[in-house]
Amino acid sequence: MEFNSMFKNNADESTGLLFVKTYNKWHGRIKSALSNLGITHPQFVVLSTLNYLSQFEKHITQAKISSVSEIDVMTVSQMLRTLEKNGLVSRKQSPIDSRANSIEIVQKGVEIISKAVPIVESIDLEFFGTLGPELAQFKDSLRKLVK
Repeated sequence: MEFNSMFKNNADESTGLLFVKTYNKWHGRIKSALSNLGITHPQFVVLSTLNYLSQFEKHITQAKISSVSEIDVMTVSQMLRTLEKNGLVSRKQSPIDSRANSIEIVQKGVEIISKAVPIVESIDLEFFGTLGPELAQFKDSLRKLVK
């Protein structure tokens, strides 16, 4: 049976396959490192987004976290429930919008994310640092793709 692909003679020419392979290799390192802290990578993204936004805003909603992280609102909601159950965040009715919750990172969450961010950033530096001077162009290319 013939493989109906323009890359049937060389799968490594497939941009999508290269992207998935690269993501899986990078994500595996992140996932392993974060498991030692008791959080998943998606939880890290939500928690670090909340921590980042807390520098600028007092009342942060799950919709805002979703918008900045580009994670579906319902998925963010599920992760926030887990993070709250684990004592990393608190949710209270927003004083600005009675239909929304104001999400806050609590001390235990600050402690976890303060350990996690340097770990993830060091993995990023090591992994993507292999690009050397091409890293800036790679980031520009990624920005074009997420627009």
